[in-house]
Amino acid sequence: MQPQQGLDVPLPILLLLDPVTTALTVNQAQVVLNLGWQQVAQRHLHHAPPTPGELEEAINAIEDEVMRVHRQVPVGAQLLSRDPAVGALAVLAGAVEAAEMTVSVAAVERLFERLAAVALGRPAAQEGLPVDAAFFARALILRELLHHLQVAELVVRAR
Repeated sequence: MQPQQGLDVPLPILLLLDPVTTALTVNQAQVVLNLGWQQVAQRHLHHAPPTPGELEEAINAIEDEVMRVHRQVPVGAQLLSRDPAVGALAVLAGAVEAAEMTVSVAAVERLFERLAAVALGRPAAQEGLPVDAAFFARALILRELLHHLQVAELVVRAR
């Protein structure tokens, strides 16, 4: 996002999606969510692809944890990741693969709608999506972070 006259550049928040935790670095302080992609996959997503009920259960668990920390993250911040798995999600959300990719909240929401369609029975191949629980868990965590933290955008940079 380019700075506009009279507006500040969004505060970058570094995202680290680990198997057991998710960490956000805000102004050099770390905010840790007690959930990670592997934990969400193991606890909530038991089918490939996950069922609609499993998605809902996972979303509820993620939302609860995000809401616990949401006041620690400034509204309109920019979520920044260097994780190749998040980069793959960005491409599936419509970003052109590059050293730096910017993905809108709306694009991540459209990716989620495709995931939901697969959970409801649409062939994953038709959507060009993987069906493994780890992929779904990362996508759900990312979507809920962007949505509930009211983040402006996601930026993914190559290491």
